[in-house]
Amino acid sequence: MKRLLAVGLSCWMLLAGKALAGSDWLEEARSISEALDDVTAQAMNLTEIAAVWSKKGETQRAIELLESAGVVVAGMDAVDMQIRVLSEMAVVYQKAGNAESALESMQKAQALLVSVEDAGERPWLQSWMSGCAARAGMMELAEALSEGILDPSAAAESRGFIALARAQAGEWTKALESLEDISDPSGLSWALADMLEIMVKGDSVDTERLENLIEKALEASAQIKDSYGRAAIPIRVARVLADAGQREKALALLNESKLLVDSIAEYYWQIESYGLLARGFAAAGDKASALASMEASESVVRGLTVPAARSWNQAEVAVSYAAIGERERALERSAAVEWLTAQAWAVSEIAVATAKAGEVTEAIELARTIRVPAWRATALIRLADSQL
Repeated sequence: MKRLLAVGLSCWMLLAGKALAGSDWLEEARSISEALDDVTAQAMNLTEIAAVWSKKGETQRAIELLESAGVVVAGMDAVDMQIRVLSEMAVVYQKAGNAESALESMQKAQALLVSVEDAGERPWLQSWMSGCAARAGMMELAEALSEGILDPSAAAESRGFIALARAQAGEWTKALESLEDISDPSGLSWALADMLEIMVKGDSVDTERLENLIEKALEASAQIKDSYGRAAIPIRVARVLADAGQREKALALLNESKLLVDSIAEYYWQIESYGLLARGFAAAGDKASALASMEASESVVRGLTVPAARSWNQAEVAVSYAAIGERERALERSAAVEWLTAQAWAVSEIAVATAKAGEVTEAIELARTIRVPAWRATALIRLADSQL
């Protein structure tokens, strides 16, 4: 009995310590965020911190932070970012149980949308708003916003957002109905890939529905004009197959996709695609092919001569190494990144990957080495979220 009590107490202390550490990280992230000169980053960070507090059941703390974020948003000059942050705030308000403030936040975003002069930007902002409304459970508003979007690509994104929210709520029939009027093959295939990733992570998987959606996603991706999209969707599908235990099918699809990735003309899309391919091979248990994909990615990066392009793509390589479990290589590559901001992003992603691997202390130590405050705060927020 004493031994059982000791074990129970030990487990309780471990969980309590974990919860306390997450709270400390959020307070540290808040302190950093409130000192930022970039008001957009400040408002976004405060909203993200509020979202984590809400998940932890600390709704009053979440609402307090959202109120602070609202003050910051009111002083922002960029109307597009005001709309995006207000819409995201609505989601967090709703999750924190304050439906009145959630609706008020969405209404403010709608009022600002009218003042957006850029006709090309407006449908994408409307798509974002519809997605946030769907995540906040305001389906009527989400549908109304979506129906008013005339740009086919933005409309497809909006329908995808709504379908994703419904799928996450377990409303699969309605989710699939949301995709029926998408005419853009790229938007349809990305939405289906998102839904597949949700489905395969569920407690029980409807094999017939899974196979049907995989078929639809691959059919739609074959119609995408750009080679990046045609390669990326099958790679995502392959990862779903790997997660579902269908390793051979996953590897066959990945090897087919590799031919497409090799042919991508734009270096930045090719580098990102090699990283996706490496993740796919790693998920399917083929580490040798994953590393070969990373070597191909690095060979492209070595040919870049413009410092900005080279830095961000070096960072992309480092992040991809972390994603396939090669942390030492990831840290080595991130240390070589020339631009500080790109390096900060890479280290923040490596820290999150380290936490996912169960090495939380090491992840926090990494986060605190980040020299760009906004990225250090972002890493701390994501690490706290990962421990829920």
